[in-house]
Amino acid sequence: MIRQRTILIIYSCFLLFVLCGNVTKAEEKTYTDPNKSEKRVFTAKLNRIKAHSSRIPAGRRVNDMIQSLTKLLKYEINCGGKPAKKVVVKINSQFNHWDPNLATKELGPGTIGACFADHTYSGFIDNVKTVYLDFHIMLDPRFSVPDEADPSFGRLFDETLLYHEFLHGQLLINAIKNSANWKAKICNCTFDTAPIDPNHKTIYSWEQYYLQAIARGVTNIKIKRIPRQTAKDANGNFNIDLGKIDDLLPPEKESFNSKYRYPKGSNMVEHKDPNNPNNDIPRVDIVDGHLRLIGRLKNPRKPGFIVVRVDPPAYYVVFGIEESIVIEPAFGWTIIEDFESYDDFFNRIFDSWMDGWYEPTNGSIVGYSDPNFMSGEHFVETNIVHCGVQSMPFFYDNSVGISEATLMLSSHRDWTQKAVNTLSLWFIGKVGNSVEPMYVVLDESAVVYQDNPTAAAVTEWTEWKISLQEFANQGVDLTNVASFGIGFGNRENPQLGSSGLVFFDEIALFCSPQQ
Repeated sequence: MIRQRTILIIYSCFLLFVLCGNVTKAEEKTYTDPNKSEKRVFTAKLNRIKAHSSRIPAGRRVNDMIQSLTKLLKYEINCGGKPAKKVVVKINSQFNHWDPNLATKELGPGTIGACFADHTYSGFIDNVKTVYLDFHIMLDPRFSVPDEADPSFGRLFDETLLYHEFLHGQLLINAIKNSANWKAKICNCTFDTAPIDPNHKTIYSWEQYYLQAIARGVTNIKIKRIPRQTAKDANGNFNIDLGKIDDLLPPEKESFNSKYRYPKGSNMVEHKDPNNPNNDIPRVDIVDGHLRLIGRLKNPRKPGFIVVRVDPPAYYVVFGIEESIVIEPAFGWTIIEDFESYDDFFNRIFDSWMDGWYEPTNGSIVGYSDPNFMSGEHFVETNIVHCGVQSMPFFYDNSVGISEATLMLSSHRDWTQKAVNTLSLWFIGKVGNSVEPMYVVLDESAVVYQDNPTAAAVTEWTEWKISLQEFANQGVDLTNVASFGIGFGNRENPQLGSSGLVFFDEIALFCSPQQ
Protein backbone atom coordinates (compact mmCIF):
# COMPACT_ATOMS: atom_id res chain seq x y z
CA MET A 1 0.00 0.00 0.00
CA ILE A 2 1.26 3.50 -0.85
CA ARG A 3 0.61 6.35 1.54
CA GLN A 4 0.54 9.77 -0.09
CA ARG A 5 0.65 12.95 1.92
CA THR A 6 1.25 16.62 1.30
CA ILE A 7 4.07 17.43 3.67
CA LEU A 8 6.88 19.82 4.49
CA ILE A 9 10.21 17.97 4.65
CA ILE A 10 13.02 19.46 6.75
CA TYR A 11 16.35 17.95 7.87
CA SER A 12 16.19 15.40 10.69
CA CYS A 13 12.74 16.13 12.05
CA PHE A 14 13.36 19.88 11.56
CA LEU A 15 9.98 21.60 11.64
CA LEU A 16 9.16 25.19 10.85
CA PHE A 17 5.74 26.73 10.56
CA VAL A 18 3.82 29.74 11.74
CA LEU A 19 1.09 28.88 14.18
CA CYS A 20 -0.91 32.04 13.74
CA GLY A 21 -0.13 32.84 10.12
CA ASN A 22 -1.23 31.52 6.78
CA VAL A 23 -0.25 28.06 5.60
CA THR A 24 2.08 28.07 2.60
CA LYS A 25 1.64 25.32 0.05
CA ALA A 26 3.93 22.41 0.89
CA GLU A 27 5.84 20.34 -1.62
CA GLU A 28 4.11 17.06 -2.35
CA LYS A 29 6.02 13.91 -1.39
CA THR A 30 5.16 10.22 -1.37
CA TYR A 31 6.05 7.81 1.41
CA THR A 32 5.87 4.04 0.96
CA ASP A 33 5.27 1.36 3.57
CA PRO A 34 8.36 -0.69 4.52
CA ASN A 35 8.88 -3.95 2.65
CA LYS A 36 8.99 -7.33 4.41
CA SER A 37 12.71 -7.21 5.01
CA GLU A 38 12.54 -3.69 6.42
CA LYS A 39 9.60 -4.63 8.67
CA ARG A 40 11.59 -7.55 10.06
CA VAL A 41 14.63 -5.36 10.72
CA PHE A 42 12.59 -2.53 12.23
CA THR A 43 10.79 -4.98 14.54
CA ALA A 44 14.03 -6.62 15.69
CA LYS A 45 15.70 -3.29 16.44
CA LEU A 46 12.60 -1.89 18.11
CA ASN A 47 12.33 -4.91 20.42
CA ARG A 48 15.97 -4.57 21.44
CA ILE A 49 15.56 -0.86 22.20
CA LYS A 50 12.58 -1.71 24.39
CA ALA A 51 14.56 -4.42 26.19
CA HIS A 52 17.58 -2.18 26.73
CA SER A 53 15.65 0.92 27.78
CA SER A 54 16.17 0.27 31.50
CA ARG A 55 19.94 0.52 31.10
CA ILE A 56 19.87 4.23 30.39
CA PRO A 57 18.54 7.12 32.52
CA ALA A 58 14.82 7.74 32.20
CA GLY A 59 15.42 11.17 30.69
CA ARG A 60 17.29 9.65 27.73
CA ARG A 61 14.74 7.02 26.76
CA VAL A 62 12.64 7.19 23.60
CA ASN A 63 9.51 5.63 25.07
CA ASP A 64 7.19 8.35 23.74
CA MET A 65 8.40 7.87 20.16
CA ILE A 66 7.94 4.12 20.51
CA GLN A 67 4.44 4.64 21.88
CA SER A 68 3.56 6.98 19.03
CA LEU A 69 4.12 4.12 16.55
CA THR A 70 0.89 2.49 17.74
CA LYS A 71 -0.98 5.29 19.51
CA LEU A 72 -1.73 8.92 18.73
CA LEU A 73 -0.08 11.00 21.45
CA LYS A 74 -1.82 14.13 22.68
CA TYR A 75 -0.31 17.00 24.68
CA GLU A 76 -2.18 20.10 25.84
CA ILE A 77 -0.50 23.43 26.54
CA ASN A 78 -2.47 26.09 28.38
CA CYS A 79 -1.83 29.53 26.92
CA GLY A 80 -4.34 31.74 28.74
CA GLY A 81 -5.71 33.23 25.53
CA LYS A 82 -2.44 34.75 24.23
CA PRO A 83 -3.39 34.48 21.40
CA ALA A 84 -4.87 31.02 21.91
CA LYS A 85 -6.49 29.68 25.03
CA LYS A 86 -4.81 26.35 24.49
CA VAL A 87 -2.57 24.53 22.00
CA VAL A 88 -3.13 20.81 21.47
CA VAL A 89 -0.26 18.85 19.87
CA LYS A 90 -1.02 15.41 18.43
CA ILE A 91 1.87 13.16 17.39
CA ASN A 92 2.03 10.02 15.27
CA SER A 93 5.11 8.08 14.09
CA GLN A 94 5.59 5.41 11.43
CA PHE A 95 8.29 3.39 9.70
CA ASN A 96 8.67 3.89 5.96
CA HIS A 97 10.47 2.27 3.06
CA TRP A 98 13.92 3.69 2.36
CA ASP A 99 13.79 6.32 -0.40
CA PRO A 100 17.39 7.24 -1.34
CA ASN A 101 16.27 10.02 -3.66
CA LEU A 102 14.23 11.71 -0.96
CA ALA A 103 16.94 11.23 1.67
CA THR A 104 19.73 12.55 -0.54
CA LYS A 105 17.67 15.51 -1.70
CA GLU A 106 16.61 16.60 1.76
CA LEU A 107 19.54 15.54 3.96
CA GLY A 108 22.47 15.43 1.55
CA PRO A 109 24.93 12.71 0.57
CA GLY A 110 26.07 10.21 3.16
CA THR A 111 22.64 9.79 4.76
CA ILE A 112 22.02 6.33 6.22
CA GLY A 113 19.03 7.13 8.42
CA ALA A 114 16.29 9.74 8.33
CA CYS A 115 13.62 11.08 10.63
CA PHE A 116 11.39 13.41 8.62
CA ALA A 117 8.32 15.18 9.89
CA ASP A 118 5.28 16.69 8.27
CA HIS A 119 2.65 18.82 9.92
CA THR A 120 -0.88 19.95 9.42
CA TYR A 121 -3.03 22.00 11.74
CA SER A 122 -6.63 23.00 12.02
CA GLY A 123 -8.00 26.47 12.51
CA PHE A 124 -9.08 27.83 15.86
CA ILE A 125 -11.98 26.01 17.44
CA ASP A 126 -13.21 27.70 20.63
CA ASN A 127 -9.90 29.54 20.74
CA VAL A 128 -7.99 26.23 20.77
CA LYS A 129 -5.27 25.54 18.19
CA THR A 130 -4.52 21.93 17.20
CA VAL A 131 -1.20 20.90 15.66
CA TYR A 132 -0.70 17.48 14.05
CA LEU A 133 2.85 16.11 13.69
CA ASP A 134 3.74 12.92 11.81
CA PHE A 135 7.26 11.47 12.07
CA HIS A 136 8.52 9.26 9.22
CA ILE A 137 11.52 7.05 10.01
CA MET A 138 13.64 5.38 7.31
CA LEU A 139 16.93 3.47 7.38
CA ASP A 140 19.23 2.60 4.50
CA PRO A 141 18.95 -1.22 4.04
CA ARG A 142 22.51 -1.31 2.72
CA PHE A 143 23.48 -0.67 6.34
CA SER A 144 20.66 -1.86 8.53
CA VAL A 145 20.02 -5.27 6.93
CA PRO A 146 23.67 -6.44 6.79
CA ASP A 147 24.39 -5.08 10.26
CA GLU A 148 21.28 -6.74 11.63
CA ALA A 149 22.73 -10.13 10.64
CA ASP A 150 25.94 -9.56 12.61
CA PRO A 151 25.49 -11.24 16.02
CA SER A 152 27.56 -8.70 17.95
CA PHE A 153 29.03 -5.54 16.50
CA GLY A 154 26.53 -5.05 13.68
CA ARG A 155 23.43 -5.41 15.79
CA LEU A 156 24.83 -3.05 18.37
CA PHE A 157 25.56 -0.38 15.80
CA ASP A 158 22.29 -0.98 14.00
CA GLU A 159 20.24 -0.63 17.17
CA THR A 160 22.00 2.64 17.99
CA LEU A 161 21.24 3.90 14.49
CA LEU A 162 17.50 3.58 15.12
CA TYR A 163 17.88 5.08 18.61
CA HIS A 164 19.57 8.08 16.95
CA GLU A 165 16.58 8.69 14.67
CA PHE A 166 14.10 8.25 17.51
CA LEU A 167 15.97 10.88 19.49
CA HIS A 168 15.15 13.62 16.97
CA GLY A 169 11.47 13.20 17.70
CA GLN A 170 11.87 12.39 21.39
CA LEU A 171 13.79 15.59 22.11
CA LEU A 172 10.96 17.61 20.63
CA ILE A 173 8.40 15.64 22.64
CA ASN A 174 10.44 16.23 25.80
CA ALA A 175 10.29 19.98 25.14
CA ILE A 176 6.56 19.87 24.47
CA LYS A 177 6.02 18.06 27.77
CA ASN A 178 8.54 19.73 30.06
CA SER A 179 9.99 22.97 28.71
CA ALA A 180 8.31 26.13 30.02
CA ASN A 181 10.29 28.16 27.50
CA TRP A 182 9.11 26.01 24.58
CA LYS A 183 5.49 26.23 25.76
CA ALA A 184 5.72 30.02 26.05
CA LYS A 185 7.01 30.26 22.50
CA ILE A 186 4.31 28.03 20.98
CA CYS A 187 1.67 30.05 22.81
CA ASN A 188 3.13 33.17 21.21
CA CYS A 189 3.07 31.64 17.74
CA THR A 190 6.78 30.74 17.62
CA PHE A 191 7.57 27.13 16.95
CA ASP A 192 11.01 26.43 18.54
CA THR A 193 12.95 23.88 16.46
CA ALA A 194 16.04 23.79 18.71
CA PRO A 195 14.97 20.75 20.81
CA ILE A 196 15.08 18.42 17.82
CA ASP A 197 18.87 18.93 17.69
CA PRO A 198 19.49 19.24 13.93
CA ASN A 199 23.22 19.70 14.56
CA HIS A 200 23.39 16.65 16.86
CA LYS A 201 24.96 18.52 19.76
CA THR A 202 22.81 16.54 22.18
CA ILE A 203 22.19 13.43 20.12
CA TYR A 204 25.81 12.39 19.61
CA SER A 205 26.44 12.46 23.37
CA TRP A 206 23.27 10.52 24.20
CA GLU A 207 23.91 8.09 21.37
CA GLN A 208 27.41 7.44 22.71
CA TYR A 209 26.06 6.79 26.21
CA TYR A 210 23.42 4.42 24.81
CA LEU A 211 26.01 2.48 22.81
CA GLN A 212 28.19 2.11 25.90
CA ALA A 213 25.25 1.02 28.03
CA ILE A 214 23.92 -1.69 25.72
CA ALA A 215 27.39 -3.03 24.89
CA ARG A 216 28.08 -4.06 28.48
CA GLY A 217 26.98 -7.62 29.03
CA VAL A 218 25.66 -8.01 25.47
CA THR A 219 28.95 -8.54 23.65
CA ASN A 220 32.51 -8.98 24.81
CA ILE A 221 33.55 -5.54 23.74
CA LYS A 222 34.55 -2.35 25.44
CA ILE A 223 33.50 1.07 24.21
CA LYS A 224 35.25 4.33 24.94
CA ARG A 225 35.29 7.81 23.49
CA ILE A 226 38.17 9.43 21.67
CA PRO A 227 38.64 13.11 22.52
CA ARG A 228 37.53 15.51 19.81
CA GLN A 229 40.36 16.28 17.41
CA THR A 230 40.94 18.18 14.18
CA ALA A 231 39.82 15.74 11.53
CA LYS A 232 40.55 17.41 8.19
CA ASP A 233 42.47 20.12 6.41
CA ALA A 234 41.16 22.72 3.93
CA ASN A 235 41.13 20.11 1.15
CA GLY A 236 39.12 17.58 3.16
CA ASN A 237 42.06 15.29 4.02
CA PHE A 238 41.69 13.77 7.48
CA ASN A 239 44.15 11.85 9.65
CA ILE A 240 42.54 10.72 12.90
CA ASP A 241 44.47 9.17 15.78
CA LEU A 242 42.54 6.09 16.92
CA GLY A 243 44.94 5.38 19.78
CA LYS A 244 48.11 3.54 20.71
CA ILE A 245 48.63 0.11 19.16
CA ASP A 246 49.41 -1.39 22.57
CA ASP A 247 46.02 -0.23 23.84
CA LEU A 248 44.03 -1.36 20.81
CA LEU A 249 45.53 -4.54 19.38
CA PRO A 250 46.54 -7.80 21.07
CA PRO A 251 50.25 -8.47 21.70
CA GLU A 252 50.65 -10.69 18.63
CA LYS A 253 49.95 -7.71 16.36
CA GLU A 254 52.20 -8.50 13.42
CA SER A 255 49.55 -7.52 10.87
CA PHE A 256 45.91 -6.49 10.66
CA ASN A 257 43.17 -6.04 8.08
CA SER A 258 40.81 -3.09 7.67
CA LYS A 259 37.29 -3.00 6.29
CA TYR A 260 35.14 0.07 5.64
CA ARG A 261 31.47 0.76 5.09
CA TYR A 262 29.72 3.94 4.05
CA PRO A 263 26.78 4.65 1.77
CA LYS A 264 27.24 5.11 -1.96
CA GLY A 265 27.04 8.77 -2.82
CA SER A 266 28.44 9.72 0.57
CA ASN A 267 30.97 12.50 1.11
CA MET A 268 33.80 9.98 1.42
CA VAL A 269 36.39 9.66 -1.39
CA GLU A 270 37.12 6.05 -2.31
CA HIS A 271 40.37 5.36 -4.15
CA LYS A 272 41.99 1.95 -4.74
CA ASP A 273 45.58 1.70 -5.91
CA PRO A 274 46.22 -1.90 -7.10
CA ASN A 275 49.95 -1.24 -7.35
CA ASN A 276 50.30 0.25 -3.88
CA PRO A 277 47.53 -0.56 -1.37
CA ASN A 278 49.21 1.81 1.09
CA ASN A 279 47.86 4.64 -1.04
CA ASP A 280 44.25 3.44 -0.80
CA ILE A 281 41.76 5.94 0.59
CA PRO A 282 40.39 5.42 3.20
CA ARG A 283 42.85 3.26 5.13
CA VAL A 284 44.23 2.58 8.60
CA ASP A 285 48.00 2.99 9.01
CA ILE A 286 50.43 2.48 11.85
CA VAL A 287 52.23 5.77 12.48
CA ASP A 288 54.68 6.13 15.38
CA GLY A 289 53.02 3.38 17.37
CA HIS A 290 49.48 4.68 16.79
CA LEU A 291 46.66 3.52 14.55
CA ARG A 292 45.48 6.37 12.36
CA LEU A 293 42.41 6.57 10.11
CA ILE A 294 43.36 8.34 6.87
CA GLY A 295 40.99 9.49 4.13
CA ARG A 296 39.51 12.41 2.26
CA LEU A 297 36.13 14.10 1.94
CA LYS A 298 34.69 15.16 -1.39
CA ASN A 299 33.44 18.36 0.13
CA PRO A 300 35.63 19.65 3.00
CA ARG A 301 32.77 21.86 4.21
CA LYS A 302 30.57 18.85 4.99
CA PRO A 303 31.04 15.89 7.35
CA GLY A 304 31.51 12.35 6.11
CA PHE A 305 30.33 9.08 7.58
CA ILE A 306 32.33 5.87 7.79
CA VAL A 307 32.33 2.62 9.75
CA VAL A 308 35.75 0.98 10.14
CA ARG A 309 36.48 -2.54 11.30
CA VAL A 310 40.04 -3.61 12.15
CA ASP A 311 41.02 -7.28 12.66
CA PRO A 312 42.47 -8.88 14.76
CA PRO A 313 40.19 -8.19 16.68
CA ALA A 314 39.30 -4.60 17.44
CA TYR A 315 36.38 -2.59 16.14
CA TYR A 316 36.18 1.12 15.43
CA VAL A 317 33.13 3.18 14.63
CA VAL A 318 33.32 6.75 13.37
CA PHE A 319 29.91 8.44 13.44
CA GLY A 320 31.02 11.33 11.26
CA ILE A 321 34.30 13.08 10.65
CA GLU A 322 34.84 15.82 13.27
CA GLU A 323 32.04 14.31 15.31
CA SER A 324 31.96 11.64 18.01
CA ILE A 325 34.31 8.74 17.36
CA VAL A 326 33.75 5.43 19.11
CA ILE A 327 36.29 2.62 19.56
CA GLU A 328 35.33 -0.93 20.45
CA PRO A 329 38.33 -3.15 21.23
CA ALA A 330 36.92 -6.68 21.20
CA PHE A 331 40.10 -8.01 22.75
CA GLY A 332 41.10 -7.17 26.30
CA TRP A 333 37.60 -7.56 27.70
CA THR A 334 36.81 -10.63 29.78
CA ILE A 335 33.63 -11.05 31.78
CA ILE A 336 34.38 -12.64 35.15
CA GLU A 337 30.79 -12.52 36.40
CA ASP A 338 27.68 -10.96 34.87
CA PHE A 339 25.10 -12.71 37.11
CA GLU A 340 23.00 -13.68 34.06
CA SER A 341 23.27 -17.48 34.42
CA TYR A 342 21.66 -17.84 37.85
CA ASP A 343 18.15 -19.18 38.33
CA ASP A 344 15.87 -20.11 41.22
CA PHE A 345 16.34 -23.88 41.17
CA PHE A 346 19.38 -25.50 39.57
CA ASN A 347 21.95 -22.69 39.60
CA ARG A 348 21.20 -20.44 42.54
CA ILE A 349 23.46 -17.48 43.15
CA PHE A 350 24.35 -18.47 46.73
CA ASP A 351 25.48 -21.89 45.51
CA SER A 352 28.37 -20.13 43.72
CA TRP A 353 28.91 -17.12 45.97
CA MET A 354 29.85 -18.29 49.48
CA ASP A 355 28.41 -15.83 51.99
CA GLY A 356 27.96 -15.71 55.76
CA TRP A 357 24.71 -17.68 55.97
CA TYR A 358 26.31 -20.32 58.23
CA GLU A 359 29.19 -18.17 59.50
CA PRO A 360 28.56 -16.33 62.79
CA THR A 361 31.54 -14.01 62.18
CA ASN A 362 30.48 -13.10 58.62
CA GLY A 363 27.47 -10.83 58.20
CA SER A 364 27.00 -11.17 54.41
CA ILE A 365 23.94 -12.58 52.67
CA VAL A 366 23.99 -12.92 48.87
CA GLY A 367 20.62 -12.99 47.11
CA TYR A 368 17.14 -12.59 48.54
CA SER A 369 16.56 -15.19 51.24
CA ASP A 370 12.82 -15.72 50.80
CA PRO A 371 11.55 -14.52 47.39
CA ASN A 372 7.88 -14.86 46.45
CA PHE A 373 8.20 -16.77 43.17
CA MET A 374 4.47 -16.50 42.47
CA SER A 375 4.77 -12.70 42.53
CA GLY A 376 7.71 -12.68 40.14
CA GLU A 377 10.45 -12.39 42.77
CA HIS A 378 13.75 -14.25 42.48
CA PHE A 379 16.91 -14.92 44.45
CA VAL A 380 18.66 -12.40 42.19
CA GLU A 381 17.66 -8.78 41.50
CA THR A 382 15.85 -8.18 38.19
CA ASN A 383 14.82 -4.51 38.45
CA ILE A 384 17.91 -2.70 39.74
CA VAL A 385 20.30 -3.80 36.98
CA HIS A 386 23.23 -2.13 35.30
CA CYS A 387 23.45 -4.44 32.28
CA GLY A 388 21.66 -7.57 31.17
CA VAL A 389 18.62 -8.54 33.23
CA GLN A 390 20.04 -9.64 36.59
CA SER A 391 22.32 -8.28 39.32
CA MET A 392 23.48 -9.53 42.73
CA PRO A 393 21.89 -8.22 45.96
CA PHE A 394 24.53 -8.13 48.72
CA PHE A 395 23.23 -7.67 52.27
CA TYR A 396 25.87 -6.73 54.80
CA ASP A 397 25.55 -6.67 58.59
CA ASN A 398 28.74 -5.65 60.36
CA SER A 399 27.35 -6.14 63.84
CA VAL A 400 29.57 -9.24 63.69
CA GLY A 401 32.63 -7.37 62.36
CA ILE A 402 32.83 -7.85 58.60
CA SER A 403 30.65 -9.08 55.71
CA GLU A 404 32.30 -10.92 52.82
CA ALA A 405 31.17 -13.16 49.93
CA THR A 406 33.55 -15.20 47.77
CA LEU A 407 33.31 -16.66 44.27
CA MET A 408 35.64 -19.60 43.52
CA LEU A 409 36.84 -19.27 39.92
CA SER A 410 36.54 -22.36 37.73
CA SER A 411 37.30 -20.41 34.54
CA HIS A 412 38.90 -17.08 33.60
CA ARG A 413 41.67 -17.70 36.12
CA ASP A 414 44.47 -16.29 33.97
CA TRP A 415 44.21 -12.52 34.41
CA THR A 416 47.12 -11.78 32.10
CA GLN A 417 45.47 -12.87 28.83
CA LYS A 418 44.38 -10.37 26.18
CA ALA A 419 46.71 -7.73 27.65
CA VAL A 420 44.21 -6.83 30.39
CA ASN A 421 45.44 -4.62 33.22
CA THR A 422 42.30 -3.40 35.00
CA LEU A 423 39.49 -4.94 37.05
CA SER A 424 36.07 -3.32 36.70
CA LEU A 425 32.92 -3.86 38.73
CA TRP A 426 29.71 -1.85 38.98
CA PHE A 427 27.78 -1.17 42.18
CA ILE A 428 24.88 0.86 43.52
CA GLY A 429 23.82 1.34 47.14
CA LYS A 430 20.70 2.66 48.82
CA VAL A 431 19.73 5.71 50.84
CA GLY A 432 20.09 4.90 54.51
CA ASN A 433 22.85 2.34 54.08
CA SER A 434 25.38 2.24 56.90
CA VAL A 435 28.71 3.72 55.81
CA GLU A 436 31.16 0.82 55.86
CA PRO A 437 34.46 0.38 53.96
CA MET A 438 33.99 -1.63 50.75
CA TYR A 439 36.75 -3.86 49.42
CA VAL A 440 37.69 -6.50 46.85
CA VAL A 441 39.87 -9.45 47.83
CA LEU A 442 41.69 -11.93 45.57
CA ASP A 443 42.77 -15.39 46.72
CA GLU A 444 41.47 -14.53 50.21
CA SER A 445 44.60 -12.48 50.89
CA ALA A 446 45.14 -9.43 48.64
CA VAL A 447 42.75 -6.61 49.57
CA VAL A 448 42.02 -3.31 47.80
CA TYR A 449 39.61 -0.83 49.42
CA GLN A 450 37.28 1.53 47.57
CA ASP A 451 38.60 5.10 47.76
CA ASN A 452 35.15 6.53 48.52
CA PRO A 453 34.42 5.85 52.21
CA THR A 454 30.69 6.39 51.58
CA ALA A 455 30.52 4.09 48.53
CA ALA A 456 27.87 1.87 50.13
CA ALA A 457 25.46 4.83 50.12
CA VAL A 458 25.98 5.83 46.47
CA THR A 459 22.59 5.81 44.74
CA GLU A 460 23.70 5.73 41.10
CA TRP A 461 25.41 2.90 39.25
CA THR A 462 29.14 3.50 39.69
CA GLU A 463 32.11 1.77 38.04
CA TRP A 464 35.02 0.83 40.30
CA LYS A 465 38.28 0.36 38.39
CA ILE A 466 41.25 -1.32 40.08
CA SER A 467 44.70 -1.74 38.55
CA LEU A 468 45.67 -5.43 38.60
CA GLN A 469 49.12 -4.31 39.64
CA GLU A 470 47.67 -3.51 43.08
CA PHE A 471 46.97 -7.23 43.55
CA ALA A 472 50.25 -8.34 42.00
CA ASN A 473 52.09 -6.10 44.47
CA GLN A 474 50.49 -8.14 47.27
CA GLY A 475 51.75 -11.42 45.88
CA VAL A 476 48.80 -12.62 43.79
CA ASP A 477 49.75 -14.86 40.85
CA LEU A 478 47.65 -13.20 38.14
CA THR A 479 48.12 -16.20 35.84
CA ASN A 480 46.16 -18.38 38.25
CA VAL A 481 43.63 -16.43 40.33
CA ALA A 482 41.65 -18.86 42.47
CA SER A 483 38.97 -16.71 44.09
CA PHE A 484 37.30 -13.29 43.96
CA GLY A 485 35.59 -11.71 46.94
CA ILE A 486 33.62 -8.59 47.85
CA GLY A 487 33.37 -7.34 51.39
CA PHE A 488 32.38 -4.55 53.77
CA GLY A 489 34.29 -3.52 56.86
CA ASN A 490 37.91 -3.47 57.98
CA ARG A 491 39.18 -6.91 56.99
CA GLU A 492 42.48 -6.62 58.83
CA ASN A 493 40.95 -5.21 62.01
CA PRO A 494 37.19 -5.99 62.15
CA GLN A 495 35.07 -3.42 63.98
CA LEU A 496 31.44 -3.61 64.99
CA GLY A 497 29.30 -1.72 62.52
CA SER A 498 25.84 -1.59 60.98
CA SER A 499 24.01 -2.93 57.91
CA GLY A 500 22.84 -2.19 54.39
CA LEU A 501 22.17 -3.50 50.88
CA VAL A 502 24.35 -2.97 47.81
CA PHE A 503 23.83 -4.36 44.30
CA PHE A 504 26.70 -5.53 42.11
CA ASP A 505 26.83 -6.17 38.36
CA GLU A 506 29.29 -6.90 35.56
CA ILE A 507 32.66 -7.85 37.02
CA ALA A 508 35.15 -7.77 34.15
CA LEU A 509 38.77 -7.35 33.06
CA PHE A 510 39.85 -4.98 30.33
CA CYS A 511 42.83 -3.14 28.91
CA SER A 512 42.92 0.42 30.18
CA PRO A 513 45.34 2.85 28.51
CA GLN A 514 45.54 4.78 31.77
CA GLN A 515 47.30 1.91 33.54
